[in-house]
Amino acid sequence: MKALPILAILYNKNYETHLKDVLKELSQISDVLCLSEVFYFENLQNYYSKEMGLPLFKLYTFAKSLMEDIDILYLKEQTMKIEKLFSINNNRVFNIDPGYINKQHLILASSKERGARIHIGKHIFLEMEYIYLFKEFKHFFWTYKDYKQKEVKAFFEQARKYYLKLL
Repeated sequence: MKALPILAILYNKNYETHLKDVLKELSQISDVLCLSEVFYFENLQNYYSKEMGLPLFKLYTFAKSLMEDIDILYLKEQTMKIEKLFSINNNRVFNIDPGYINKQHLILASSKERGARIHIGKHIFLEMEYIYLFKEFKHFFWTYKDYKQKEVKAFFEQARKYYLKLL
């Protein structure tokens, strides 16, 4: 199955100067084509600030080309290495979640276990954030709040259109 790789990058604004370097590292595993606007989500501040500090901002990307039989476990392991590479005093200042889009879904990989996630090995879990129904992405009750925002959903619908064009 061919899929379009995506990345969600949460980062501490105080280390934004490292973002270009992070994107350069990420280009070794995924050919980033499109970056979303930068978002601030209040709901992400409390959970992640204990480790990452404040203020936290988030952006999303999608790749230039499709991957055949995408190895999401490999992508998550690589993004975790990049997170560690840019850590300060053993604390992440970048949190990178890879995923993919296909005709029907947007899937994310995470190292956090929770209800709707499926374990795929090495303490990595997959979660469907969207399903494509009635000409748009629909979220679930477990979908992250930021993915429920219309601007974020619109970005990923743009990515899906790009994916279909590449097919």
